[in-house]
Amino acid sequence: MAGRMMDSRRVVVLACYLGEAMLVGGVGGVLMLVGPMNVVSFGIGLGLAAYGFVIATFTSWSILRCR
Repeated sequence: MAGRMMDSRRVVVLACYLGEAMLVGGVGGVLMLVGPMNVVSFGIGLGLAAYGFVIATFTSWSILRCR
């Protein structure tokens, strides 16, 4: 996997990882918007949105720093 990342362009790798993180965060955002604030779906959505944000942030830092 690391060899493939080093062979391809940084923009493509970063776009793939950010796209994956945005999809997870988008599902979390939809879950937060659909359910009321005191339902379990809001908590699950908040967790997914936070996970997507953290993955996008730390993966971006890692990719930009490694090359």
